[in-house]
Amino acid sequence: MDDLDFVAILEAAEIEPVSIAHQYRLQKDRDAKGVFAFFEGDEDKMIYLTHIKNRSKGRKVYSYICDGKKGVVKLFKELEDEDGSLLFFVDRDYDDWIGDGNNFGERVFVTKWYSAESYLGSSASIEALWDEFVPLPRDHRLEAFVKDFEKKKHEFARSLLPICAWVISKLKAGDKVMLSDLKLNQLIDFRGDCSTVRKKNAISELHRCHVQKNDALEVGNVVYWAKKIKELDPLLWIRGKYISWFISEYLPLRWGLIHKSVPKGKRKVVIPAGISQKKPFEAIGSRLECPEDLGEYLNFAIKNQ
Repeated sequence: MDDLDFVAILEAAEIEPVSIAHQYRLQKDRDAKGVFAFFEGDEDKMIYLTHIKNRSKGRKVYSYICDGKKGVVKLFKELEDEDGSLLFFVDRDYDDWIGDGNNFGERVFVTKWYSAESYLGSSASIEALWDEFVPLPRDHRLEAFVKDFEKKKHEFARSLLPICAWVISKLKAGDKVMLSDLKLNQLIDFRGDCSTVRKKNAISELHRCHVQKNDALEVGNVVYWAKKIKELDPLLWIRGKYISWFISEYLPLRWGLIHKSVPKGKRKVVIPAGISQKKPFEAIGSRLECPEDLGEYLNFAIKNQ
C-alpha cells in the first residue's frame, strides 16, 4: 500500500458512521448540553447551521458530515435512543414514490421539497439576495424580479418534466440510474434570455447514464409519471442539483438588469461572489430566512437544558 492509498483510507474513515458515532459520544461526554447535528453533506450544513445556532441559545453546536442519506439514517438508528439535542437532516429525494419512504418519525428533519438545495429555488432566495446586495426597497422592481424568476423556473420545469419522469419510472422499476453522471448542459440549452430548451439528444444521453435491467423504454410508465408530477410543485420533483444549476445560469444574467435599475448616485449593486462564480449555495445558503418547516423541527429537537 502506498502513501496515497493510506491517506485515502484515513479520509474515508473520518466519515464512516462508526467513527462519527464514536466522535459524537466523546464530545457529548465533555459537553452534555451541546447540540449535535448530522448532515448528508457540506451543502446541507450551509443552509441549516445558521438557523441551528440561532436557536441554540449560546450552546455549542457540533456538526457531522455523514456521507449521504444512508449515513445519516444509519447513525439515527444507532443513536435514536440517546437523550439530548440530536438533530438529523435528510433530503426527501424520490423516496416517497419509489417505495423506500421517509418514515423516520419526528426526530429526523425531512426536506419539504426534493432536497436542501431546493430551498434555493424558492422566491425567498431572491428576496434574501435583494435585501443583502441591492440598495433598493422591496418595491415593484423586486416584485417583477420574483415574477420573472418564477416564470423562468416553471419553463425550466417543463423542459425537465419528461427527463425527471423517466428517472422516476426507472428507479421505480428497480433499475439503476447514475444520477451523478447526468450533466444538465448535455440535456438542456440555457439561452441568453434565460429560456430553457430540452436538447434533441436528451433521451439518448439519459440512456448513457442508465444501468439497465431491461433495455426497453416503457413509454407508458414515463407518461404516467409525467402526468402525476406535472400537477405538483416542481421543487418536489426537480433534483436539487438541477435547481442549483438553473440558479447558477439565471442569476448572473439577471443581475446586470438589476444594476441598471438603480438610480445614479445610489450605492452600486454588488454581485455576490457565489453568483459570479456560479456557486449559489455560497451566495444564498446562510442568508435564507428560516423555512417554517425547519423552524418547527428545530424548536422541537433542540431541548431546553
